[in-house]
Amino acid sequence: MFYLSYALLLGLLVLPVLGNLASTLLWRYTGIRLITWVPRGLSAGLVLTLAWVLRSQRFEHVIGGWQPVSLTGSPLILAANGATNALLIAWVSMQFYEAYVRRNDMQDWRLSNGIIVGALHAAIVITAFAQNVVTLLIGLGLIDLLTELRALQRQRHEGRMNTHLLFMAGSLVMLTTGLILHAAQNNSVYFPLAHLSAPTTNILFVGIALRFWLLPFSAPVVSFAPTPLPDWIPHSVGTLLFIAHANQLGLGAAPAWLTTVLIASALLSLVQGVITQVPERARNALLVGTFQLACCGVILHNTTSLVAAGIAWLLGNLLVNHRPTANVPAAIRFSQIARLFGVACLAGLPFSVGFVGYAGLIEEVVRGGLLIGLLQLLALVIAHAAVITVALRIALNLPTEFDSEQQAVQPIVVLVPGLLAFLVSCIPIGVFGVAPALLGEPSSAMSRAGVWTWATWVIALIAGTGLWWSEGRWLGLIAPQLDSLESALGLRWLQEIFLGAFERLARP
Repeated sequence: MFYLSYALLLGLLVLPVLGNLASTLLWRYTGIRLITWVPRGLSAGLVLTLAWVLRSQRFEHVIGGWQPVSLTGSPLILAANGATNALLIAWVSMQFYEAYVRRNDMQDWRLSNGIIVGALHAAIVITAFAQNVVTLLIGLGLIDLLTELRALQRQRHEGRMNTHLLFMAGSLVMLTTGLILHAAQNNSVYFPLAHLSAPTTNILFVGIALRFWLLPFSAPVVSFAPTPLPDWIPHSVGTLLFIAHANQLGLGAAPAWLTTVLIASALLSLVQGVITQVPERARNALLVGTFQLACCGVILHNTTSLVAAGIAWLLGNLLVNHRPTANVPAAIRFSQIARLFGVACLAGLPFSVGFVGYAGLIEEVVRGGLLIGLLQLLALVIAHAAVITVALRIALNLPTEFDSEQQAVQPIVVLVPGLLAFLVSCIPIGVFGVAPALLGEPSSAMSRAGVWTWATWVIALIAGTGLWWSEGRWLGLIAPQLDSLESALGLRWLQEIFLGAFERLARP
């Protein structure tokens, strides 16, 4: 059993690098461009299989216990973790999706890109299975560094690179300081023996807040690339993995200032998505806003809810932006079904993983106090309705990029890659939605969902669908003020001041 889990873990770490390199070399040195994606696709399928099989294994491996002196002062330890493994499965499912749906996109198939993407995947695996403080910080630091290197290598958002690095470096400094303080109080850095104290958690929450893309201080760049999800996604996956580990160590409920700013930022982002007429901005607003709503799981200090919301955020947005993989009517209709499935996940349809992440959140907010609780409740309901409105607009208005009058006669086999990618993305949504106990907590999401959860979910569903249905009417009334409203909601004047200051600070 020891050697089996070790082999599975090793394959999970190295197969993406090998697959990416094989596809890159095949593309560079042969003229067979139509099958260059095959090594990458096969490795993605194997990695996904290994991630699911590894859920049944109980393991703990020391991979960095150099003797007699360790470079890190502590060995690197990887161990089984059901909750973070589920989030890792969502990440690997996204990688599988991109390998099959974007199989003919050659723009990023460079040797350096293959190495960076493979190393980034390995960093996420290390962070997901970290079993001590040192391993967790190394994995998180590698995620941040490699994400920024990949963006720089692809020549995207260079103007914001220094600002992004400043926030990520500041976050790592705060998180490292908090965990050093934890160790200095004679606490264990080994997770089964560790428990966070109040002074430590206060510092950790500051470091975590720097990773939330909070308006107006920090905002990711709008992606105009053909990829379903932008380059900053690994940053956010690393954030969710860190919070999941910290929750298991006793992080506790988030302070009121953080939850208030987080909910307010999510609301502003999503309302911008409702009124904007630029499709890329709507996609970006939905992605940022739903990420921040997923991070509201820090209010519950419940790892199951946080991980479920993270899976719904990642795979829901992936499916909402699904595009046809072939110029045939069946592929176009199928893409519309896939997008609607993504909308159902983001809306928190019962028996989907999105509902597991939403259940019980409103009850916790209401218990937070009369005034602040009601304000947060109102903001969450409006934000949830905005999620449904924006997701429906993207899902039903996304251009097919094909001319319906020139649809080619193609064999049905061209639908297979898209169908495989869709099924792989839907499995975590359905499995963890129907059986949330697989996320690591035996209690059912239905038992956590009280009257407030059901009432607010119905209100948000009706309001969000109604806003989308009547968009032509109310949008015409505010059309002359759209630019001003979007600028005001994004706090652009204040954002420009902060970004300019952060850019000057980051240059050294």
